[in-house]
Amino acid sequence: MLNSRRRFDGGQRLANDATAWTVVVPVKGTADAKSRLDASPELATAIALDTVSAALAVTRVIVVTSPQAMPMFSKLGAEVMLDLGGGLNQAIEEGVAAAGDSPVAVLLGDLPSLAGPELAAALNQAGSYPRAMVPDADGVGTVLITAQRGSTHEPAFGGQSRQAHLDAGYVELSIPPSSGLRRDVDTAEQLNQLAASLRLGERTAAASANPRSTSLPPLAHTKVVMNETMNPSRRLISDAVSRAEVTGMTDVSDAEILFSARGDELERLLVLASGLRDEGLAHSGRPGVITYSKKVFVPITKLCRDRCHYCVFVETPSKLAAKGEPMFMSPEEILNVARTGAELGCKEALFTLGDRPEDRWPAAREWLARHGYASTLEYIRAMAIRVLEETGLLPHLNPGVLSWAELQRLRPVAPSMGMMLETTSVRLWAEKGRAHYGSPDKDPALRLRVLDDAGRSRIPFTTGVLLGIGENNADRAESLFAIRAVHERHGHIQETIVQNFRAKQQTAMQNESDLGLLEYVAAVAVTRLVMGPEASVQAPPNLTDKTELALLVRAGIDDWGGVSPLTADHVNPERPWPYIDDLARLTLEAGYELRERLTVHPQYIADEGTWIDERIQPHVKALAHPSSSLAIEQAPALGKPWSKAAQRPSAPPLKGDIASILLRASRNPSGLADSEYIRLLETDQIELDALCVFADEVRHDAVGNDITYVVNRNIDAALFNPHHAGPAGTSGPTLSLPMLRSLVDEARTLGASEVCVQGGMPAEVLATGYFELVGAIRAQQPDLHIHAYRPAEILDGASRLGISVQEFLQALKERGLDSIPGTGARILDDRIRGELSGQTDPPVSDWVEVIKTAHSVGLKSTATMVFGHIESPAEQVAHLRTLISIQDTSGGFTEFIPMPILPADVPASLAGVSRPGPDLREIRAVHAVARLMLNGRLDNVQTAWTKLGLATSQTVLRGGANDFGGLLLDGTVWPEAGPEANRTLSVADVEQIAAEMGRTIRQRTTDYGSVLPLAGAAQARS
Repeated sequence: MLNSRRRFDGGQRLANDATAWTVVVPVKGTADAKSRLDASPELATAIALDTVSAALAVTRVIVVTSPQAMPMFSKLGAEVMLDLGGGLNQAIEEGVAAAGDSPVAVLLGDLPSLAGPELAAALNQAGSYPRAMVPDADGVGTVLITAQRGSTHEPAFGGQSRQAHLDAGYVELSIPPSSGLRRDVDTAEQLNQLAASLRLGERTAAASANPRSTSLPPLAHTKVVMNETMNPSRRLISDAVSRAEVTGMTDVSDAEILFSARGDELERLLVLASGLRDEGLAHSGRPGVITYSKKVFVPITKLCRDRCHYCVFVETPSKLAAKGEPMFMSPEEILNVARTGAELGCKEALFTLGDRPEDRWPAAREWLARHGYASTLEYIRAMAIRVLEETGLLPHLNPGVLSWAELQRLRPVAPSMGMMLETTSVRLWAEKGRAHYGSPDKDPALRLRVLDDAGRSRIPFTTGVLLGIGENNADRAESLFAIRAVHERHGHIQETIVQNFRAKQQTAMQNESDLGLLEYVAAVAVTRLVMGPEASVQAPPNLTDKTELALLVRAGIDDWGGVSPLTADHVNPERPWPYIDDLARLTLEAGYELRERLTVHPQYIADEGTWIDERIQPHVKALAHPSSSLAIEQAPALGKPWSKAAQRPSAPPLKGDIASILLRASRNPSGLADSEYIRLLETDQIELDALCVFADEVRHDAVGNDITYVVNRNIDAALFNPHHAGPAGTSGPTLSLPMLRSLVDEARTLGASEVCVQGGMPAEVLATGYFELVGAIRAQQPDLHIHAYRPAEILDGASRLGISVQEFLQALKERGLDSIPGTGARILDDRIRGELSGQTDPPVSDWVEVIKTAHSVGLKSTATMVFGHIESPAEQVAHLRTLISIQDTSGGFTEFIPMPILPADVPASLAGVSRPGPDLREIRAVHAVARLMLNGRLDNVQTAWTKLGLATSQTVLRGGANDFGGLLLDGTVWPEAGPEANRTLSVADVEQIAAEMGRTIRQRTTDYGSVLPLAGAAQARS
């Protein structure tokens, strides 16, 4: 992860100075990188290291790569970022976004003969152009692209990428074909040819002479490098501490070293960490305060489908039976624990359980079915509601790995949730005998996805690391930086727990040593450096001897986590909680006051509209201090009714201009002046409530009470290669024809009536691939509706084929295309589109031409608007006016989809200028005004649930929207083949949302006709 607080100030240098540039190098972090190089990951590693070394001789370098590969590039002096696994273009976007305000070059990492002066010369040339590129020696591919400040990259790397970049407006620089900058290698034969004419880099030369040498660590086996730094010299440690003392932070390479700090170096580290903590506490308005949560521990079930080698919590059905314990705690047992805890002053009910036990144990399935629950998560949700209503305790849910949809379902019943990341070490999960082997839910990629989905869902989330289970210091550093990275994207990690391993009897790791005290203390201090002064760093007080807790305070913790006066720590039953009075005394002896907080941390309570579902806001407010948002320690926890759905606002009596505008709108909702719609977009509180009630009435009159939805499946065209020979049923980075057929067959079996295709055709695939993809779907499943290709892709295909947009669309229609998505509209204003895209978006006139032409040849489309960034209410109204003009002419729009921009999607170049996405007020106003303006012309207003989340979607369905959009089935053949993979809903989800509102649902076709459920459609319900 790039240390964003130590960014290069490119604004102080001239753009035609090579040192003013930031060079981003994406590097694959697995053994398949350059796998054709005699299948030698060592050689691929050497080439990447030589490329980065040459670039570092010139300027600042950011390498985007895997956690395992980050340390070696950091040691070279490069800044490193975690590759989130979304492919080359996403890796490039991550690096470019982190580059700050400097001009940015993207350099491929396979240039073993690159010399620093060659790169410097190219960057000096590039300073004269907004965007420039350097082709490979064959003149077909691309090795370097550059963009000045104010310009945005549009990467299109691949076999035909030279032409693609030229078409995108990149100027080709004058670099001789003999230059090492143009000599990339894909095969051993190319490397041999290169060695005959140019000097290879030092590492490449050594590795090619002995391709199996272990002197160079392969990307897929960085254990060699990590072990070499497990015991760094005292000089290395001292230097790392010195750098942290100067900057107040650390990077992944220094963090790895700092875990080994002992003696004087550890003392310096503790002083630094403690100072950072105190800085953060002062900034938050709580100087000198360390917090804890008074809780009860509720072990809902000890069954689990995982087999962690250190866990004593998990039991089998036979062991539970032998002990006379039930499969699950009954509702009465859960409530008795919660009620007793409330009597003792507790305010949190920690729900802990094993991951999805019904997937492994028939007895668990039987218990759930017997008690009327389809899953453990459904039972958890029901019990959380009962705890809220009958005891007043606030549930904190730890049910393990959850999907995006499952997080959404649980958000309305708990103000916070959690899941320990534990480690990013794949080795501990994949290798037999390691701590996580045989545990499907401990896949680091899966757990990182949960953290990301929790952030997208705006859930205050607890996570952390578990130290001493076989990971090394590099693993520890990578894990912490991964947590920091996801928090920087979403701001939702409310606390990072640093937990020390304690060996337990009757486990596979019972003979392993506990994590040493000083090793643990150093790790806590490093965590504070990585996470920063304002983060909350927690250490469980029962896992360290009382006499040693002061060391953890000195290491920078600001929170002790949950402490129970009633229940044991069922995960660590041999370690009792300290008495709260003792903990307060020990904290005071360390120089701090112990204060009680709630399960959700104060900053999220202070911004409850963003972070806490309105259905549980009354429960939280009853226990939170109005100024500090900490717990009111003497406040009793009292049960309160929980509403199944956020209440529809009533129509309050109004006076003034809004009352007059709404009166006029009641006669003709679409007949107001633009100035009046702008005024409505600015409403808030009771005026906004009145607007939304009126918009909902207009919705009812226009389309009735049904909430409509379509069963569909997304496919990413950017993965398509019709000539790839991959067999059906295999997953991988390429979408072959056999795989495509398997996906559409599965979608049909699951009840889909639509396949939605998004994304441009890869540069290495001919533009006729647009036709081949549609034709293959139509041939395989003649009855599926094909909804494919945004205006940008249509312009790309027509341009590459040298035909008109009309000819291209007509050809697609002849091959089976039924409709197109009208996305990519952003705001239909050229200034705004240019600023959002770095001048890479096609002009408004081109977008409009594609849509009108599609309608003219009989292809209907959706209409969209991305809002909440730099546009004004007047520009939102103007956008809607443009859509109305098109609709009046063609009648080809089927629905309007207002799409809020997400904070993570706001371009870095607009930081401090753009809004970080719309707030709930703006979201409600935009949907309501859209309903009025479009009335009688475009009657379907859709909620963009993947961006809004389920609770906000429900809110706008009460304020003008009527359609829920597509369910986005993932299936099991290859879920990641869709651009919004792992965000899918079931019919049951839509039914529940509608039922909570007193509404009915109706499955529709893409063009809003009625659908009879298909054979197999029941599978889409679960």
